[in-house]
Amino acid sequence: MKKAVTIILIIIGAIAIFYFADPFHDSLAELSTISPNKTYKVNMQERVTLDVEHVVYFNVVKTERPLIEHEIFYSDSSQFIYPDLKYSWAAENVLCLNDFDSSIKPDEISVINQTDKVIRYLKIDATSSSFLLLEVQPQTTTRLLARPQTDRRADISWIGGFGKFDDGSEFANWGRNFQIRGKYSAPAHYCVFIRDGEVVVQSREFEGFRIDSSGKIVEMPEAKNEACQ
Repeated sequence: MKKAVTIILIIIGAIAIFYFADPFHDSLAELSTISPNKTYKVNMQERVTLDVEHVVYFNVVKTERPLIEHEIFYSDSSQFIYPDLKYSWAAENVLCLNDFDSSIKPDEISVINQTDKVIRYLKIDATSSSFLLLEVQPQTTTRLLARPQTDRRADISWIGGFGKFDDGSEFANWGRNFQIRGKYSAPAHYCVFIRDGEVVVQSREFEGFRIDSSGKIVEMPEAKNEACQ
């Protein structure tokens, strides 16, 4: 009897070690793609944690050498890589993950690297559109076309993201909401200014806002910039 109990305890212990050592219990989906001129190979793997959190890790190989290894691209309660996910390369270093009718006028996002550093990678989120930019050069502008965030779908729009410079320093937890109800006229224009120590998101058409610690909406009229191209 004691021997049977011991065996059961060993089995339970082995199972516990397995789950605590690896918080993921399922590999859900995978996406692999190569840039048009074969400079970059991107691989994304979506896994599900024990508390049903979907996490997408990505790796990038440049000319057969690792450029990015095991970085998080997405983490949320809903699935990201699904069978009919549409993706394409807008440029040799820009991977677009969009799901919209190309006959509809897209919103335009300008990403301006105003630093003197190379951005190793940059993720841009625009609600239903996501972008992965690789090796963004200093003092350059990259233009993106995103699924329109119209006021027929919501009262607000969102532009945000995160990234890492070539020196390993990160810039994360930035983004901006904009009031679009009754103001939207396609296409909308947004600018993301990446500077040393800060990221500023502005819109040509809309005023921005943030929510303070008490849950109150704080208007940010300075987020509207008619010079945003």
